[in-house]
Amino acid sequence: MKHASIIILCALATGLAVAGVAHVVVPVEYRSQYFMVKLLWAEFIVLVFWSYVAWYWRVNSAGTARSGATVRMVAGMGLVTFLFSASSALALAVFSIAGDGDAVNRAHLTVQIVMTAMFAVVWLLLGLSRQRTGNSSQTEVSDE
Repeated sequence: MKHASIIILCALATGLAVAGVAHVVVPVEYRSQYFMVKLLWAEFIVLVFWSYVAWYWRVNSAGTARSGATVRMVAGMGLVTFLFSASSALALAVFSIAGDGDAVNRAHLTVQIVMTAMFAVVWLLLGLSRQRTGNSSQTEVSDE
């Protein structure tokens, strides 16, 4: 339970930092109608990242031995989560700097929706591979 408290505090600190920086960097008079949408998206990215960290800790602290396939799958999901979070945050920053026109904001939302769909599909496929390897009673074959 100690790890859960630490993860929750880190998630809250990160979320507050994101909101604080956004409010300090973008003065009220320069905020577009999409400001809150972008801020909520940034908070969603934080939530996705820290949810994975919590899940990772839960999986690895369960006290049971994990197969090599499960360890690789969890690491793969972590890589996918990090790449999604980083690319989504980068797209958010780039489109925020690019301008405030309606077309720019709609393009940004489109890019984010496509990236999220791709992330979800990859995560689901990795989850299916976890079920397949987790339910398998076969021993792993080495990569020799």
